[in-house]
Amino acid sequence: MGALRVVALLAAVASAALTSPSAADPQVEAAIRALRRDSSLKVRTQAAIVLGQRSAAEAVQALREAVSEDGAAAVRIAAVTALGKIGDRRARSTLRHASAADPDGAVRSAAARVLAGF
Repeated sequence: MGALRVVALLAAVASAALTSPSAADPQVEAAIRALRRDSSLKVRTQAAIVLGQRSAAEAVQALREAVSEDGAAAVRIAAVTALGKIGDRRARSTLRHASAADPDGAVRSAAARVLAGF
Protein backbone atom coordinates (compact mmCIF):
# COMPACT_ATOMS: atom_id res chain seq x y z
CA MET A 1 0.00 0.00 0.00
CA GLY A 2 1.37 3.41 -0.90
CA ALA A 3 2.31 5.80 1.86
CA LEU A 4 -0.18 8.40 0.62
CA ARG A 5 -3.03 5.90 0.78
CA VAL A 6 -2.12 4.92 4.34
CA VAL A 7 -1.95 8.58 5.37
CA ALA A 8 -5.31 9.31 3.71
CA LEU A 9 -6.96 6.33 5.38
CA LEU A 10 -5.48 7.24 8.77
CA ALA A 11 -6.72 10.80 8.36
CA ALA A 12 -10.21 9.65 7.42
CA VAL A 13 -10.45 7.25 10.33
CA ALA A 14 -8.93 9.70 12.80
CA SER A 15 -11.35 12.43 11.75
CA ALA A 16 -14.12 10.27 13.20
CA ALA A 17 -12.77 11.13 16.65
CA LEU A 18 -13.37 14.82 16.06
CA THR A 19 -17.13 14.68 15.54
CA SER A 20 -19.89 13.67 17.90
CA PRO A 21 -21.29 10.14 17.61
CA SER A 22 -24.77 9.49 16.30
CA ALA A 23 -26.88 6.56 15.18
CA ALA A 24 -25.62 5.09 11.91
CA ASP A 25 -22.63 7.42 11.98
CA PRO A 26 -20.91 7.06 8.59
CA GLN A 27 -17.50 7.71 10.16
CA VAL A 28 -18.00 4.91 12.68
CA GLU A 29 -19.12 2.67 9.85
CA ALA A 30 -15.96 3.61 7.91
CA ALA A 31 -13.81 2.79 10.94
CA ILE A 32 -15.54 -0.59 11.32
CA ARG A 33 -14.93 -1.35 7.64
CA ALA A 34 -11.27 -0.33 8.01
CA LEU A 35 -10.88 -2.51 11.10
CA ARG A 36 -12.32 -5.51 9.28
CA ARG A 37 -10.82 -5.12 5.84
CA ASP A 38 -7.84 -2.80 5.56
CA SER A 39 -4.52 -4.44 4.77
CA SER A 40 -2.56 -1.88 6.81
CA LEU A 41 -2.10 -2.78 10.47
CA LYS A 42 -1.64 0.95 11.20
CA VAL A 43 -5.06 1.74 9.74
CA ARG A 44 -6.71 -1.17 11.59
CA THR A 45 -5.06 -0.13 14.85
CA GLN A 46 -6.14 3.48 14.44
CA ALA A 47 -9.67 2.33 13.56
CA ALA A 48 -9.90 0.35 16.81
CA ILE A 49 -8.58 3.30 18.81
CA VAL A 50 -11.13 5.67 17.28
CA LEU A 51 -13.99 3.24 17.88
CA GLY A 52 -13.02 3.06 21.55
CA GLN A 53 -12.69 6.83 21.85
CA ARG A 54 -16.17 7.21 20.42
CA SER A 55 -17.64 4.45 22.63
CA ALA A 56 -19.12 2.99 19.47
CA ALA A 57 -21.34 0.21 20.80
CA GLU A 58 -22.19 -0.77 17.22
CA ALA A 59 -18.54 -1.74 16.80
CA VAL A 60 -18.45 -4.35 19.59
CA GLN A 61 -18.78 -7.32 17.24
CA ALA A 62 -16.08 -6.05 14.87
CA LEU A 63 -13.78 -5.35 17.82
CA ARG A 64 -14.42 -8.83 19.24
CA GLU A 65 -13.55 -10.30 15.85
CA ALA A 66 -10.34 -8.25 15.75
CA VAL A 67 -9.31 -9.51 19.20
CA SER A 68 -9.95 -13.11 18.14
CA GLU A 69 -8.77 -13.08 14.54
CA ASP A 70 -6.41 -10.23 13.64
CA GLY A 71 -2.85 -11.37 13.04
CA ALA A 72 -1.28 -8.18 14.41
CA ALA A 73 -0.84 -7.91 18.17
CA ALA A 74 -1.04 -4.10 17.97
CA VAL A 75 -4.51 -4.35 16.45
CA ARG A 76 -5.61 -6.89 19.06
CA ILE A 77 -4.35 -4.65 21.90
CA ALA A 78 -6.14 -1.62 20.44
CA ALA A 79 -9.33 -3.67 20.05
CA VAL A 80 -9.10 -4.97 23.63
CA THR A 81 -8.63 -1.42 24.91
CA ALA A 82 -11.54 -0.18 22.81
CA LEU A 83 -13.80 -2.89 24.19
CA GLY A 84 -12.84 -1.77 27.68
CA LYS A 85 -13.74 1.83 26.90
CA ILE A 86 -17.07 0.80 25.41
CA GLY A 87 -17.78 -1.41 28.42
CA ASP A 88 -20.25 -3.74 26.73
CA ARG A 89 -20.64 -6.96 28.68
CA ARG A 90 -20.91 -8.96 25.44
CA ALA A 91 -17.13 -8.56 25.20
CA ARG A 92 -16.37 -10.46 28.41
CA SER A 93 -16.03 -13.91 26.87
CA THR A 94 -13.72 -12.57 24.16
CA LEU A 95 -11.61 -10.76 26.74
CA ARG A 96 -11.44 -13.81 29.01
CA HIS A 97 -10.26 -15.94 26.12
CA ALA A 98 -7.67 -13.34 25.06
CA SER A 99 -6.37 -12.99 28.62
CA ALA A 100 -5.82 -16.73 28.84
CA ALA A 101 -4.92 -17.86 25.35
CA ASP A 102 -3.66 -15.06 23.10
CA PRO A 103 -0.20 -15.97 21.79
CA ASP A 104 1.13 -12.49 22.65
CA GLY A 105 1.82 -11.65 26.29
CA ALA A 106 1.03 -7.96 25.82
CA VAL A 107 -2.43 -8.84 24.49
CA ARG A 108 -3.00 -11.23 27.40
CA SER A 109 -1.99 -8.50 29.86
CA ALA A 110 -4.16 -5.85 28.20
CA ALA A 111 -7.17 -8.17 28.22
CA ALA A 112 -6.62 -9.03 31.90
CA ARG A 113 -6.44 -5.31 32.79
CA VAL A 114 -9.64 -4.56 30.90
CA LEU A 115 -11.44 -7.49 32.55
CA ALA A 116 -10.36 -6.27 35.98
CA GLY A 117 -12.03 -2.95 35.21
CA PHE A 118 -15.36 -4.45 34.15
